[in-house]
Amino acid sequence: MRQSKRVDEIIVVDDASTDDTEKVIAKLDSERLKYVRHAENKGVSAARNTGIDCATGDVILFVDSDDELRPSAVETLYETLTRTQPSCAGVFSHYEEQNTEGKTIKIWDVASGVITNDDLSRFLAIPTMSGSMIRSSVLETVGGFDERLALSEDADLAYRITETADLYVVDEILLNKYTDSENQLTNYDGGRNDRLIPVSENIFLEKHGEDLDTIYRMKRRIDAGFAALRSSGVEAAKQHINTAFTYAATDSERAYAFHYIGRYYAHTGDAKTASRYFKRSLQYDYFQLSAYVYLLVALFGTSFWALVRRFKHRAQIHWYRHRHRSERDSRRNRRFSSLSERR
Repeated sequence: MRQSKRVDEIIVVDDASTDDTEKVIAKLDSERLKYVRHAENKGVSAARNTGIDCATGDVILFVDSDDELRPSAVETLYETLTRTQPSCAGVFSHYEEQNTEGKTIKIWDVASGVITNDDLSRFLAIPTMSGSMIRSSVLETVGGFDERLALSEDADLAYRITETADLYVVDEILLNKYTDSENQLTNYDGGRNDRLIPVSENIFLEKHGEDLDTIYRMKRRIDAGFAALRSSGVEAAKQHINTAFTYAATDSERAYAFHYIGRYYAHTGDAKTASRYFKRSLQYDYFQLSAYVYLLVALFGTSFWALVRRFKHRAQIHWYRHRHRSERDSRRNRRFSSLSERR
């Protein structure tokens, strides 16, 4: 609620939680607040669709329960969507990932400006739907989120939206996302997410696979394979990995597949297996500079790999903040120069 621009309504969808959400909401005295509770857990896609059905505004801003909007988020996104980018279907922003102590882990600034369907097909990642503002009419036209998808629902919706309209990413951090650990890459515990990833990827690739770039399609299939490995075992994983290699038509694509598998093992601490896959990758493409770098890092072991990852993230954060300070100073100098000329 602490936003520089007032919103007309706030809809809280409780997806059959077991915490004190309902009691907390009851203490908030606001005519703008609507509380809706599911009798049973239906998943993130169904929860968002319930929010869409309850909303009455022209635009809808999604926020997940473990995320936090920065104070200027609503104003910036709304001004961008309604004034500077009126032809776009929705707007996103960069976001900062933090641990529970408020320490920055990573800044996600994968893209800025207009995002087209062709961009998404070529493996250009989009920010999360949490923190995005989408036109209600667009959501109605595309049918909202696919409730069969427990994961990849963001990419699926973005892909369907951009079949007829563009999206836009604001070059500014407007969302904080919180995670438990600085070293957490994803949930590698063989838990619920790992059981859901293969199912969701099968649905996503069935819907969009033929339109995706080969590398992007291989990556998603390999991700499904490793999720299956963690949750169901080797045989289930082999089906996905083998399918990924059937997509590869060139040596460079096969090299990428081996390289990507090697990176997975490096992230999970298995430097020996990672090195083997990096070497296989180089057999198909000797000119991959990144493969040589990853191979050398993997050979030094898990501790060195973790150190390199932390250094990479720190460098990214420093670069992002330096770039925005430079842009801010440049705008300020232009403004002062303009005022001087008027005088």
